[in-house]
Amino acid sequence: MGRCDPGLVAAVPAIADWKGHHLPRGLKPADVEPLLAACDRTSPTGRRDRAIPLLLARLGLRAEDVRSLHFDQIDWARGRITLAGKGRRENWLPLPQEVDDALLAWL
Repeated sequence: MGRCDPGLVAAVPAIADWKGHHLPRGLKPADVEPLLAACDRTSPTGRRDRAIPLLLARLGLRAEDVRSLHFDQIDWARGRITLAGKGRRENWLPLPQEVDDALLAWL
């Protein structure tokens, strides 16, 4: 009857415009090294400030994972960290020597 537009333009959804999509996903490796080198290893705060970015950068942990990390999640003897995954499943990550040393220096 000619009352409806035969084109499909109205049927195609608009492209999503996610907020923050233009933000970088993380630091580049070349940017991490100067950050770590700037930490003062002679003070407890500086040792902490080095250990946290190492956990983020070397293990790919999220900030919430680091914030909620407990001593019993670190298996020092086996060199690994336990994290709660999806469905409350336990995931093990290897604990690189550099991260292990930074954590022990902080503690």
